Amino acid sequence: AEVVQVLPNGDLMIEARKTRQMNGETESMTLSGRVAADAIDSLTNTVDSEKIANLDVRYDGKGSVGDVAHPGFLSKFLNQIWPFW
Repeated sequence: AEVVQVLPNGDLMIEARKTRQMNGETESMTLSGRVAADAIDSLTNTVDSEKIANLDVRYDGKGSVGDVAHPGFLSKFLNQIWPFW
């Protein structure tokens, strides 16, 4: 993760992104949150995940699997009137 903002009280706003492409699919994960400066381990420069406040994890995908996970309006409508496709 990287620090995207330093707050007046010394806390750090962090954000990490990971994107993976496999078999025509693109998967993205974004993690963001707030970390107290004293929660950072000075030897390893790491933070335990339970020490991240206001943790927000978002996951998104594009490709055939993502398309099925987010069907369009017409697909939703047709599934309502004929769910046995």
